[in-house]
Amino acid sequence: MNKRFGITLFLVLFLAVNSFAQSQKSLWTIEAKNPDNYVGAPIASGKIGIVPWKEPFSVQHVMLNHVFDIGDAGVNQALQGINPFHLELFLNKQKIEMSSIKQWKQSLDLKKATHTTSFIIPGKAEVRYTITALRNLPYSGLIEVEVKALDQIQMQCFNQMDIPNSYIDVKKRLVEANVGLDGGKEMILQAEALSAQKAHKVVYNSVSYN
Repeated sequence: MNKRFGITLFLVLFLAVNSFAQSQKSLWTIEAKNPDNYVGAPIASGKIGIVPWKEPFSVQHVMLNHVFDIGDAGVNQALQGINPFHLELFLNKQKIEMSSIKQWKQSLDLKKATHTTSFIIPGKAEVRYTITALRNLPYSGLIEVEVKALDQIQMQCFNQMDIPNSYIDVKKRLVEANVGLDGGKEMILQAEALSAQKAHKVVYNSVSYN
């Protein structure tokens, strides 16, 4: 029987009016201000591991802890999960990329197990986002995005899924769900796929909150 694992992404987007609060320096925090010679620092919940990267909103991959499948060499290997953290931010219809940002900074909070990136798009906005592998929802992750407008801007945010090529029988769907007592609706992006040897079924859900 296939074992079933689900990965959920919660995206929280804030439009900040005031300047960002400055966090007090702590011995628990490691900070980088230069993306040269970059090596990603993973965050994990005990069930999933997330490896953020230097490019804006980039996550290199998601690993499933204690979930194994037979690899190309015929030996068991840890299963790479569906990556639901593929975000793209557009300001004035221009995609935010490494070449368009200044004052890049990342910090890893070892106590809270959070990974925070901040940067400035000159003349347009200040951006900060935090990625967390949630401890209370072991197969879930959270991205909190804060955008402070420096001028009048048009903003678009897109979330896509990244499914490793080794997965088979991939299915995708968009589900509408009732949210709250006021009859509000939320669209949930779902995907499911079997691992290469059909030992596991991995399910992905993406929910956005504004």
